[in-house]
Amino acid sequence: MKNKIFYLIPYLFLVNFNLFAQPQVPISNHYGVKFLSFKYQPRVHFVGLSLPLISGNAVSEKFSGIDFGLFLSGCSKFKFYQRAHLDKYSIRVYNFKGIAISGALTSTHYFHGLSVNAGLTSIEYFSGFSIGGISSFNEFNGVSLNWLGVMSSKSYGFTFGGVISGSIKFEGVSASFILSGAKHFKGLSIGTINLVDEEIFGVQIGIINYCKELYGIQIGLLNIAKNAIIPYTLGINLNF
Repeated sequence: MKNKIFYLIPYLFLVNFNLFAQPQVPISNHYGVKFLSFKYQPRVHFVGLSLPLISGNAVSEKFSGIDFGLFLSGCSKFKFYQRAHLDKYSIRVYNFKGIAISGALTSTHYFHGLSVNAGLTSIEYFSGFSIGGISSFNEFNGVSLNWLGVMSSKSYGFTFGGVISGSIKFEGVSASFILSGAKHFKGLSIGTINLVDEEIFGVQIGIINYCKELYGIQIGLLNIAKNAIIPYTLGINLNF
């Protein structure tokens, strides 16, 4: 009898807890054209055209369509806000699908589509095509062209940065006029200086090429591969 009571009490507690639990509110779809608005609408999926010019669409949890912001597009939330304890004041779009055009800042959590921005693009998870000044991604899939630089934790695809193209883990083609680098690299790296902290499976082409472990080819004025038979070479170095 005692054992039955022992098992009955937590069972009743869980049942009561579920009875008082708040149901998940479904996302509702809103359609049309949206202008300037700063009120954040959770659980709302806006589908259509956003023409706020100043704020970016930045008022719904999800957005599908075209967003044009003279200064901001997507939202005013980016990585540095959280450190400054301003995250709760930022207006955001959590999931963006479509075209975002901005003069200064484009920032969302998930982005799928085309982003054109002369300033900073800061997106956690990006898939698509990005044209900008400087871009920062947590995970990137697609093509990114930047007049200043592009940095990410994980990149899959093609990236170009005028000054720097860098990633912790990179698979694809990385190009830069100055520095192309990664910690772990698979593919083709092109730059004046190519740096890979750990291993590269592929090709480095530049004036100075460096890697700790080379499994491929280096073509440049000075090639450095710590694991190669000849660690320092001029012109070309191979190691497989």
